[in-house]
Amino acid sequence: MRYLMTFRITADHGNEALKDMHFPMLMAQMLETLKAEAAYFSTVPGGKSGYFVCEAEGSSDPVILDAFQRYFGVVPALSAEQMIQSLEESQALAVAA
Repeated sequence: MRYLMTFRITADHGNEALKDMHFPMLMAQMLETLKAEAAYFSTVPGGKSGYFVCEAEGSSDPVILDAFQRYFGVVPALSAEQMIQSLEESQALAVAA
């Protein structure tokens, strides 16, 4: 399933991320892990924004998206179907833990 992940990095999160020497490596790993077909970045009031076109490949996607959200303080944009699937998979992982 293909999806568009949009995100915004606030100025505060962006400034903190720039201090972290792992930031460029993490961004490259995220793009590789998500297998983004396309990635675009721009500025928005109060921060930066990005847009990834990705192909969902299974149960690892909710974990990847959750890590991306926690590290950068971003919120991906998913369809209603994708959100329900993500919640179900995340819940299954939580129950299994």
